[in-house]
Amino acid sequence: MALLGLNHNVALALLCTLFSGISSGMMYFGVLPAYLYLLTGGSNTKVGAVEGVQGMLTTLTSIVIGYYTDLPGVKRQTILRIGGVLGLLGTGAIYGALFVENFASMWVALSLLGIVGAFSWGPLETILADSVETGRRSAIYTARTVLGLGSGCLGPLLAVVLFGSRENQWSLEECRFVLMIALVPLGFCSVLFFFFLDSKTLGAASEGLLHRSDGSSSQPTATDRAEPLGSTSQPFSASAIARGSSSLLHVGFHRSD
Repeated sequence: MALLGLNHNVALALLCTLFSGISSGMMYFGVLPAYLYLLTGGSNTKVGAVEGVQGMLTTLTSIVIGYYTDLPGVKRQTILRIGGVLGLLGTGAIYGALFVENFASMWVALSLLGIVGAFSWGPLETILADSVETGRRSAIYTARTVLGLGSGCLGPLLAVVLFGSRENQWSLEECRFVLMIALVPLGFCSVLFFFFLDSKTLGAASEGLLHRSDGSSSQPTATDRAEPLGSTSQPFSASAIARGSSSLLHVGFHRSD
């Protein structure tokens, strides 16, 4: 995929940000809590329990997935594809729960989406970082932040339009209609997870700083970008590695890239 000349994975990440922002904006900024509140007969406790369990599952599963993703030989594209499968299953489960109007079914479906977040967004962030060339990271991440904020604002606006096009009432039927529309971009986002590729990452070209055997630091040259990390053409001494680690730790506390 080549979108505006962007790296394959970068273009996919931006599209995921767009679709997920629209979906989340429509679902979580009022409509989903209202639907759950009406479904439970006005129980704030049950609404809070559903959202709390979803967030807890995302947090706990993220720890396991983060550890597993860093193991040697594990491909991030594989993790993302698992997330894509679970995302489609979760989307389908929510559609089913909306049709049967059952609180327990909705709780299970939303819990599944909580697990999906751990499978998808952690690996996505790392594969994105390794797909951005040195010197462009600030621009790409700024564009992604703006896109996320913009799509997040667009979601509630679309919800307002959908409510206005119908009876404009906060009823189970109206909320269900808006939620069913909101799930469409979420499904698109899940499908995009299948197309991320580790082979499209940039290797040395995505490293912010290279430390050579003489201890000096520089931005990657054209030659550096053509060679993967660990190439035997550029040996690293123990002292250079130590100095490099110290420098990178210092940079890490002050810059995101």
